Amino acid sequence: MGERKNAVRPAALTQKQRIRAGIHTVLTKRLAREIIAIVNGDSKAISDKELAHKQARVNRGKSEDLHI
Repeated sequence: MGERKNAVRPAALTQKQRIRAGIHTVLTKRLAREIIAIVNGDSKAISDKELAHKQARVNRGKSEDLHI
């Protein structure tokens, strides 16, 4: 005869599990949006990184002028 399957019964999550699930959902959505923005070429993170790099190059040039 057929075997019985174990029925999965839904159970309420603990507060810690709910918080973790919520954070995971938010981070997953943000990461997905950022990846799409990078692919489209309009990522704020990339433009901020490029700006910081430009400022560092300018500052490096100024500091080299002071040591002459």
